[in-house]
Amino acid sequence: MLSALPGGPPLRLPDYATFQFDAYVFSISATYTASGDIFLGKGISRPYPNPLSGGVSISAGWMLNPCGNGHPTRKQLNNFLDGYSGGGGGYFGAGGSFSINPSGQGFNLGVGAGGLSVSPGLVNSYQGNVFGDNP
Repeated sequence: MLSALPGGPPLRLPDYATFQFDAYVFSISATYTASGDIFLGKGISRPYPNPLSGGVSISAGWMLNPCGNGHPTRKQLNNFLDGYSGGGGGYFGAGGSFSINPSGQGFNLGVGAGGLSVSPGLVNSYQGNVFGDNP
């Protein structure tokens, strides 16, 4: 398996993909996991420097080392993506973001526009699985 650093954790494909749209102080998102699970989110965000600005991004996401051995399980990932999270990020063509909640931490890398934004609260809810699987 490839590693970014000698002796470091293995590189892996993204755990999920997220599309997010921010307008004024509101945010909506859709997240699709590698297992086919879908989450829709809504919440508040604070764009900088202008609270009247908006943004849009599409990104790949990784849950940070949930069990120390690579990929999170489907249950760990769904627990992380479901419910409340907070975070921040910036997209200036390319960019990224970081999120945290009681179930873990994750980061996203992708493309978008809109500058910097901090979200004190985004709530995701499970919508189902595109393959008809139960979590």
